[in-house]
Amino acid sequence: MDRKKLLGLIIDTLSLTDKEATIYLELLLNGQSNPVKLARETKIKRPTVYLVLENLESKGFVSKQKSKNANLYQAIDANLVLERLQNKFQQFSSLLPLLESLKSISKEADQASLFRYFTGENGLISIYEDTLIPDSEILAWANSRFTEENCLSNYYKIYARKKVKRNVKSKVILNDTPESRMIQKEGIKYLREVVLVPKQQFPLNLEINLYDDKVAIMAHEDLVGVIIQNASISEMLKSIFLMNFEYAKILEEKHFPSNN
Repeated sequence: MDRKKLLGLIIDTLSLTDKEATIYLELLLNGQSNPVKLARETKIKRPTVYLVLENLESKGFVSKQKSKNANLYQAIDANLVLERLQNKFQQFSSLLPLLESLKSISKEADQASLFRYFTGENGLISIYEDTLIPDSEILAWANSRFTEENCLSNYYKIYARKKVKRNVKSKVILNDTPESRMIQKEGIKYLREVVLVPKQQFPLNLEINLYDDKVAIMAHEDLVGVIIQNASISEMLKSIFLMNFEYAKILEEKHFPSNN
């Protein structure tokens, strides 16, 4: 094998730089040497040779012998290098179970970050605030009774103003009630397109908001809610909503012609 191919194998196998491999091979083939001689034989500048030798010594590929005139360097026997690399490999192998367990924990943490659980008034407010992405659109199944009867009735007014200010449009399906009809009449003002469905036939007792890549589900009477962040789930539910929305328009014309 010629010297060039051997040099390439050393670089690839031992993960050395070109200059490190050149000097290591020179020491392997020609024995002990000093920096001046190595610079001459390898055509590498002397200051660089000193730096490379320090690196090789720290990596365990050469040893240094101090003398009066100049330090002498010698390549560590290839068998010793192999033994050291094998020991490192065994040490790394022993770490694999720990690394795999850390990977598993990290994966669980990533999955957990896709699902957030909220409780109480502040929890539901946090969910609403999360939906206020500027210049976006919210698709929602909701119940207008919540805007009048629960503890967040004052917050809804603030939310509506923020929604308009951030240009957040919405399509909403509500049960037909006097409150819902009022919300529908104010649709343009609050950037809402509202359709009504019969309460007895399609009761809406939860609120579901679809926005960005998220799904927010709120049980107002229990003051609990969740946000699921998953693009596939969100896109599928948006498709279902839009199909519902078109069907709800047909129902509205059939059941509540006076609204149109």
